[in-house]
Amino acid sequence: MREAKGVFDEVRARTPRAETKLGDRGVETVVTPVSTLRERANAALDEVRPAIVRDGGDVWLIRIDGATAYVQLVGACGGCPMSNSTLRGAVETAILARCPELSRVEQL
Repeated sequence: MREAKGVFDEVRARTPRAETKLGDRGVETVVTPVSTLRERANAALDEVRPAIVRDGGDVWLIRIDGATAYVQLVGACGGCPMSNSTLRGAVETAILARCPELSRVEQL
């Protein structure tokens, strides 16, 4: 069953999404293009980045290999003893929520 679910998620990820917005010309339906896996992972990092930047660090997506995203915590976060907690508690949670086809996030 897991294989079928993975295929369904992959198809759903490629399906354009329609949003209804109120614009200058009234209500319009806008179809947004499907973003790539890398774009979705970076969007997830953009969600947690403000908190990391407030602590003097940053997070970069280095690469995605198979079902694993590799990130690098830089700045004050690079050598911080709490970096593993930040990685698992914020970065990994955000990426896996936006990218269900990924199963792990590792720090370089």
